[in-house]
Amino acid sequence: MTPLTDSRLAVGIFFIISGFVLSYRFIGYRMEPATFVKTLVARYIRLTIPIAVVSLLVLVFGFYSSFLHNIKATALEPKWGYDPFYTFNPSFTDALKFSFWNVFLNYDNNHTYIPPAWTMPRELLGSYFIYTTVFIAGFHNYWNRRRLFITMIAVSAFLVLNLRFHYTAFFLYGYLLAEYYKSNTTSNQTSPNNRVAFLAFIALMIFSSFRSPDRSVFLPLVGMSLIVVWSVLYSQRLSAFFSNRVSLFLGKISFPLYLIHVPIYCTFSSWLISWLYGLGFNQLQTYSMVYLTSLPLVIISAYFLYPMERFAIDVSRRISRFSLKAFFNNLSLDTKTGVEI
Repeated sequence: MTPLTDSRLAVGIFFIISGFVLSYRFIGYRMEPATFVKTLVARYIRLTIPIAVVSLLVLVFGFYSSFLHNIKATALEPKWGYDPFYTFNPSFTDALKFSFWNVFLNYDNNHTYIPPAWTMPRELLGSYFIYTTVFIAGFHNYWNRRRLFITMIAVSAFLVLNLRFHYTAFFLYGYLLAEYYKSNTTSNQTSPNNRVAFLAFIALMIFSSFRSPDRSVFLPLVGMSLIVVWSVLYSQRLSAFFSNRVSLFLGKISFPLYLIHVPIYCTFSSWLISWLYGLGFNQLQTYSMVYLTSLPLVIISAYFLYPMERFAIDVSRRISRFSLKAFFNNLSLDTKTGVEI
């Protein structure tokens, strides 16, 4: 197992980054109750819209077009391993139910339109934990907040050991990292921090290449994920590398890419495996062709789905900025002037 193929480490890093990003802009500010509620609703909408769009694409171009070849491809090449997916009876209402409800509250690995979406229940719950934490923190002064941070560390430690909610700990550690980073902005990339962070990142990459793939050991996973994010924040070299054009582009399309890559593997890539095996290609030739064509297709598809991503972000921002008082005031003015809404 290597850092590039360790999916659990990647998910852990993603969750810590989510906790950091979601909390950073609220740190030091008091979130009003109305803002808190709107933020919860906006987060749900922001995640749901891309999921619904990709689910409907899978329904139309996968199921209805009979272009799902994952079972056939895995029968020819067992290492492909995508045969458990898309074995249920789909429908339009079922796809919508999955997108708006099941994906967050009743996820089933055997009945999913987007197999990587197993992270979405954790993502939504973790986001709500973060917003609740910053909401509570906003009502505390500095000394009380120090006690709150200690409490959050204890809660995070408990969550790591709790098999049902352990992923929530990643978000809380992301929040704690954001608190620390924002309170030390003048010394974030001083020379000692810069060198230590870079060396820690290199050491972790080497260590993760040799660690056991045992997925039940989550405490080291939390620590490793936290060190990766901390290293990038505090190392000038790593910050510069992850701020280049390619990294920024991949970051921009990361969510559509995450949602669409397995559906493409189960359609186009699986079809290509079946076709190449039918032509007599061996395993190495087949996998080389599949990855050389599938990876660009995934990136291009995610790029064309980016407007959907922007739309979801814009809608969620409008919800978070929405004011009921202003709405009813405008409604009252329009009623008085005879303007029909």
